[in-house]
Amino acid sequence: MQMSLMHAGRIFVISLIVIIASWSPVRGLCAVQEDGRTQISIDGTELVGVYSKADADHAPVALLIPGSGFFDEDGNIPPQSMTFFAKKLSSELRASGISLLRFRERTENQFSRALAGAPDGVLLQHSRDTLGWLEKAKQLSGNNCVWLIGHSEGAVLAVYFGAGRADICGYVLLAPPGRGMYALLRSQFESYRFPPAMLDDLTAALDAILRTEGPLSFEDSMRADLFVTGVQRRLLHSTMKIKPADLLATDPHRALVIRGSSDVQISKADVDVLSTLPTVQIHELPGLNHYFMPVTGLSVQDARRSYLDSNRQIDTRVIWLISQFINGAIHY
Repeated sequence: MQMSLMHAGRIFVISLIVIIASWSPVRGLCAVQEDGRTQISIDGTELVGVYSKADADHAPVALLIPGSGFFDEDGNIPPQSMTFFAKKLSSELRASGISLLRFRERTENQFSRALAGAPDGVLLQHSRDTLGWLEKAKQLSGNNCVWLIGHSEGAVLAVYFGAGRADICGYVLLAPPGRGMYALLRSQFESYRFPPAMLDDLTAALDAILRTEGPLSFEDSMRADLFVTGVQRRLLHSTMKIKPADLLATDPHRALVIRGSSDVQISKADVDVLSTLPTVQIHELPGLNHYFMPVTGLSVQDARRSYLDSNRQIDTRVIWLISQFINGAIHY
């Protein structure tokens, strides 16, 4: 049972990131003008980012917050996941007159200080890093406010980080878990159709993470195999408490929500929960996967095959919606 649970966990753990066996670099990316590399220092660690500056003077600027996993500045987790999502998005947005700052997330070892502290230490470290990048985006652009673009779990973090801040222009939430991470993970467990005993174990592990008050330790339990790293377990412990719909209900900033109808990781219910909020506008685009690339079929296998096709690009409708929203053409 332990090996089966471990295998199930490995499938799910990055169901928000989707593990990819191989990837060929996207054609055309090498022809794009090279972006400017930049860095910040937070708590003694040098963090690396890339700033894609739009040509227009006083162009709006956005900060991209990626989903679950240790993503690099291009949106990859080498060697398993090589989607180049962040690089593609920044290239397209720059062509639409929007500057974007993307960054490399801390590695497992760089979270040692956070792990030694409180259960919410990893979320605190994420907050310090992200707000450091927010200040960097303001510095590089000269703007007083920054748009937060969050993808998948990054959308939850974007709303959490932006709450109550006057230097946030608004949110672009791409494939957001609007019901929160706990509801999302429960529904993902059920969608995999695990045997009842395994489903009970997975649910129990999730509940254990949610209710833990002290430092998380599952080393003596097969539940430790559910999540890849201690950092991810601790971050999930914190993010499961965040309710995006509740935060947005009291946040005056506008939010654009986009989901692909063929997304097998974020369901329609995850975005529909946000539909009654007056500051939120939702768009569901037919035939797009979790990374907003065209896909045929609705199975997990269809989605994964679509990630491996190097000719696929982010759908132009997504770029149009984001650019129109940020530039003020979409009103409520």
